[in-house]
Amino acid sequence: MLINNLEFAKNNESFTKVFQISEFARAFDMLESLEGELKVNVIGNFDDKPILIISIYGKIYTSCQSCLNKLEIIIDNKSKVSIFNNDSELDQALFDENSATHDGVVADSQFNLFDFIEDEIIMLLPFAPKHEQCSNELSIQDANHPFAQLKDLIN
Repeated sequence: MLINNLEFAKNNESFTKVFQISEFARAFDMLESLEGELKVNVIGNFDDKPILIISIYGKIYTSCQSCLNKLEIIIDNKSKVSIFNNDSELDQALFDENSATHDGVVADSQFNLFDFIEDEIIMLLPFAPKHEQCSNELSIQDANHPFAQLKDLIN
């Protein structure tokens, strides 16, 4: 979905959709399962500067890095993304010592909203997801599994 992100913000437009996890191809390698859904809401706003307010809510599933079992991750995120006229304004806002801006995009008449949403989701995924309290036991049941003997050494 292509939008003019600056006009979207100036006109206080909004976009809401429930996405299936399977729609986000770039996130496949980071997830255990393609089940689940995320509700996404993007609102344009222009009070003193143009911004996109993005809210993402839902559940995704990945593997725990300790036990390799399925791990449910609850996504509940709301963030503001400022829109800048050009790359130099964006760089100055993001990298200046005194800047309060944490995230931004350049004004674009052909802004790909879906790619923006997928980028935001990928950034929300934990780098090394783990259960809060993990048994640390690998799920190796078969004695013929190549790592079964290593499991016995660990225990």
